[in-house]
Order: sequence, then structure tokens, then C-alpha cells
Amino acid sequence: MGNQPLVDGEPVEPIEPVEIGPELGLDTAERNEFGEIDGDLTSSVQAEAFLNGGKTGTALVHWAGGMGAKNNQGVGDIALVAPAYDGAEPAGPGPAQAWVTTGSGTAKVTRSYTGVPTGANGDFYYITAKAAARIDTHEERHIGSTRGIHDARILPLEQRIGLYLGPDKPFKHGTSKADAIDRLQRHVDWNKTIEQFKQEDTAANKPGGATDTADKTTPDFYHDYKAHVVAGTGYAHYIDTPPGPPP
Repeated sequence: MGNQPLVDGEPVEPIEPVEIGPELGLDTAERNEFGEIDGDLTSSVQAEAFLNGGKTGTALVHWAGGMGAKNNQGVGDIALVAPAYDGAEPAGPGPAQAWVTTGSGTAKVTRSYTGVPTGANGDFYYITAKAAARIDTHEERHIGSTRGIHDARILPLEQRIGLYLGPDKPFKHGTSKADAIDRLQRHVDWNKTIEQFKQEDTAANKPGGATDTADKTTPDFYHDYKAHVVAGTGYAHYIDTPPGPPP
């Protein structure tokens, strides 16, 4: 997600900042009748289950105009089926009941990435086998970061929903059906949780975010060693891991 080759520890290309806020679509996202965020939330920033799609293939590196060395999804992307609620008025002296209707209340996060081919990437970039493998490692770290945020935010959300999924698992609170539904909706805390996931995933995995910053300090991170000749062909950018090409 937005990684660039380095020269002497500095990015070759400028990192465009990605702000966290309404422009990510949270304020304009579709909502169901209960006001819960619904549908596919996507981001243009290239960065009930978490699906690790792994490496889906290779393509010309994006520094050379291709789609390689990139995550296949935007940061914060998540596919939602918002929870819908139903309930029952109090029966006798007992409280009212509410539940999440079966088939609703799912949040699916998928992450995969496209690697780069070893060797020439266009006319200007040459990527060694070690650098191509290290680029894969970098993208896998983005996936791992998103997975951790998913498990911290989305898994507990799913668990809260699962406790009260369907009329056989009622949430028994309130003096009326409407009151019970309102209390259950606040207990599930759907909108806030989805917003937290998107914002945290964006902060961690946008270009220049926490994952990029941490990974670029590791001693085996790939660098741009600039002009170098390979088998008689000159390339303006030779991408390798330290110590780089021989003199």
C-alpha cells in the first residue's frame, strides 16, 4: 500500500497524505432504516470474516506505471450488511425483547495484494529477486496490520451480534419493543465500531502510515540504488535489498 523505493533512507517519490474524516465516505454511506451504516465502504487509497487473499499475481511495479507492489483493496475497505432489528412487546411482567434479524449484521474484510516480477519492470526499473520477495513481505505486513485491527474491532462486534441473533436469542430489556430495540442497537454499537475500523486501518496502512514507517526502518528493506547496468542493459533504478549491487 503506497510503498516507495528508498535512497539513503528517504522516499524517492513524495508520499501524499491521506486525511481521516468524512472524505472516506462515512458520513455519506448508505444507512438502513435503523440508521446503521450499510453496503460496501471503499477507499480510493491504495493500501463476518477476515479473508486473507494473499498474493494474487504479479504486475509491472506501480512506480513504472503498473499495478504491482500494491494492495488490491483500498485502506479501510469493508463490505457491510447492516444489522436489522426486531422485537416483541412485554409479555406479562417480563421486559420487552429485541434481537438482530438473521442474515443481517455482517462485516467482511478482504485483503490481497499484487507483487512484482523479478527483473526489468519497464524501461527504467530493475527489481532483483531479493527485492521482489521483500516487497511481498511488505505487502503481507499491511495485510497483517489490517487483520489485527479487524480482530480488535470487528470480531467483538460480531460476538455482540451473535449473542442476540434471531428471536431465539432475545435481548430482554426495556418497557416496550421500541425501547428494547434502541437499547440493543446501542449495545451492538455498529456505526461507531465500523468508523473506528476504517479510521484505524487508514492511519496504519495509508501511504506513509504506521506500517510503512515501521517497515522502512528495518535493515532488510529494499532500496533504490539508482543507475545500474544488468547484462548490458542500463536501468535508471536498480531496486535491491542491502547491501545492494557490487561496485
